[in-house]
Amino acid sequence: MNKLYLIGNGFDLAHGLKTRYSDFLLWYINKSIKVYNYSNSNIYEDDLMILDSNGYKMTEFDSLSSFKEYLNKSRLTFQPKNFLFGRILNKADELNWVDIEYEYYLVLLTLYRKIEKHNSTKFDGSDKLIKDVNICFDLLKDQLIEYLHTIKIQSNNQEIESRFNSELNKNAIDKVLFLVFNYTNTIELYLKSLKMKSHKLIYIHGQLNEKRNPIIFGYGDEMDEYYKKIESLNLNEFLKNMKAFHYLKTPNYKNLTRFINDGDYTVSIMGHSCGLSDRVLLNSIFCHQNCRGIRIFYYQKSENENDFFEKTQEISRHFTDDHKNRMRNLIVPLTASLPLS
Repeated sequence: MNKLYLIGNGFDLAHGLKTRYSDFLLWYINKSIKVYNYSNSNIYEDDLMILDSNGYKMTEFDSLSSFKEYLNKSRLTFQPKNFLFGRILNKADELNWVDIEYEYYLVLLTLYRKIEKHNSTKFDGSDKLIKDVNICFDLLKDQLIEYLHTIKIQSNNQEIESRFNSELNKNAIDKVLFLVFNYTNTIELYLKSLKMKSHKLIYIHGQLNEKRNPIIFGYGDEMDEYYKKIESLNLNEFLKNMKAFHYLKTPNYKNLTRFINDGDYTVSIMGHSCGLSDRVLLNSIFCHQNCRGIRIFYYQKSENENDFFEKTQEISRHFTDDHKNRMRNLIVPLTASLPLS
C-alpha cells in the first residue's frame, strides 16, 4: 500500500506561521502605511490602491477590522483601484479570512454573466475589465510572494511528527508521496527524521525562489457548470489564471498521476481545506480506483469543537454523484481520527 499526504495551509498554521491570506493583506496595508509615513506626500498610491490621510501620519494596524474601523472614524480616504481588490479586502474583514483565488473566480463569473446577458462574446468595455482584473490578480501574486519571503520557519511540531511516525511505522507502506499545496517548505523539517523506505516530494503549486517550479496562483475547478461556458467564449484572457494550464509548465502533475496509477494508496489530509480551487486535482485523487481510504487530521477549534464535519462536506464536493456512496466508505470516521496537532 502506498501513502499520499496532502499538505495544505493548515500545516503551516500549526507551526505558528502567519500564512492566511488575511495575514498577507494586513501586511500589505501596513507596508503601504510605512512607505507613506516616510514620504513627504499627503497621498500614498501604488498599482492597487490610494490612501489619503490629509497629511496625518498613520500607525500600523493589528487587524483588518481595526483598519476598517479607522477608515470609518478618521479622515483617511481609501480607494481600491480594482473591484477585485476591494472585494477581497471586504471579505477578509467580514470573515477574518478570505480565499483570494475563489473570489477571483467569482469576479470572472460576474463578467461572464454580463457577456451572457448581452448575448454576445463582448460587451462594451469587456476586454478592458477582464484585463484589469487579471492585472490586479498578478499584482496580488507578486505582493504575496514578497510577503512569504518575510516568513521564517522556526522548528517542527512534536505532535505532527508523532502523527507521521504513527502512520508510517504501524502500516506496511511501500511508497510515500508528500503533495504540498503550500509555497513554503515546512514539510522538509520532517523528512530526515521520518523512517520511510521511499518518499517523493511534489510542490504542486510551485516553490519560492525556484525558477524550474514557478508559483501557481489561480483557480482549478473545471467541473464548475460555468467553466465550460467561459471556455466557449473563445476569450483566452478569461483562462489566464486557470491552474490547469499552469500545471503544464512542470512535470509535477504527471508525476502525481504516475504515483496514483502505480498501485493502491491511502490519503492523509494534513491542513488542506479541500476547497473548490483545487477541485479537479482532488477529484482525480479521491475518485481514483486505487484510492483505498481518506484520513482527515482535523483542526481542533476548542475543547468541544473541530472542523471534521466541515472538512467532509468540502471533500464531498470533489466526488461526482456516482461516487458519493464510495466516498462514505473511504473516509475514516471521526472516532478513528485525530487532530493535526
